[in-house]
Amino acid sequence: FMLHESWADLTLANKADTTIKFKLFDNLSLKIGRQELIYDDARLIGNLDWLQQGRRFDMALLKVVHHGWQVDIGYAFN
Repeated sequence: FMLHESWADLTLANKADTTIKFKLFDNLSLKIGRQELIYDDARLIGNLDWLQQGRRFDMALLKVVHHGWQVDIGYAFN
C-alpha cells in the first residue's frame, strides 16, 4: 500500500480571528504529514511531474505570514 499524499493543515493563530487577540503574525499554521513541496517554479524543490513517481516528504512545516512576507520552516524525516 503506497500513499502519495496525506497531510493536515492546522491554523495555530490568525489575525482575522476575533476570538483570540493575536497581533504578532497575520497567520501561523502547521502542516504535518506526507506532502509535496512546491516553491517558485519547482526547479530546485518541486513535485517533478515529468517523472512517473512523485517526490514527497514526511515532514512538519511551520508557515508564518506577516505583512505579505511568508517564511516556511520545515523538518523532514525520510
